[in-house]
Amino acid sequence: MNLIQRFKHGLDVGLRSFGLLQEHKKLLFYLGTPIILGIIIELVALNLSPHFISSTGLFTQGIMVKFWETFGWTKHLGLFLTEMIKLFVIIFFSVSLTDHVIRIMKHETSSIKNSIHVAFSKLRLIALWALASTLFFVLVNQIDTIMNTTKETPSYILALIVSLISRITWSLATIFIIPIITLKTLSTVKTIRTSIDTTKKCLIEYLGAIAWIVLIWLLGFAPFLLFQFQGKLFQTVMYAALALLGCIISTTHSILKTDLYLKYK
Repeated sequence: MNLIQRFKHGLDVGLRSFGLLQEHKKLLFYLGTPIILGIIIELVALNLSPHFISSTGLFTQGIMVKFWETFGWTKHLGLFLTEMIKLFVIIFFSVSLTDHVIRIMKHETSSIKNSIHVAFSKLRLIALWALASTLFFVLVNQIDTIMNTTKETPSYILALIVSLISRITWSLATIFIIPIITLKTLSTVKTIRTSIDTTKKCLIEYLGAIAWIVLIWLLGFAPFLLFQFQGKLFQTVMYAALALLGCIISTTHSILKTDLYLKYK
């Protein structure tokens, strides 16, 4: 197939992924659970604490960030552990979701209980990947800090370029990490290499598939740009709606990655 045909094939994969999610809505449970728990914790803090009510900006930064900043120099360790735990939970449920999707695609018996059990059997790999991901994001965040403190200087431009290249490279290299962890038992280095090899085989198809993701995200996010939300009630509704949209988008993204991996591994 030429590039256009491959891109069109990717579009079909993306559309089929939304269709599969519509047919199996219980797949929203996996990524919906950590999203809902996280937003409930932060919404409770927003509505109970006058400090957070006074600034929605503080809310969007995350309650744990503001919490650990009150601990002096130990905040760095606290933020690192918080980020790692958050990534661990997300990766754990992503592995469960991927296993469930694989069973559906292979027409095997599937259940949330069985898929979560599979994730428990992968705890070591999940923990290692959560650690590796946390280390990367901590490093990139430090680069972003340099950018924020050196605006309108040559260092700002350099930091911006390094940050963009790092994030793009990381994203492309780790597209198929979760399906690989779900189906195989490899070291972290071999897992990344396998993901890179798979990406090389189906990058055009992947770009076609996520075109639907981008379109749905833009259509879903547009209303929040058109209307100004004032007051705690409207802000709560807005964050809840964005969380639901994020859950749908993230779940569909996991489905299409699983679909492509099974075809191009």
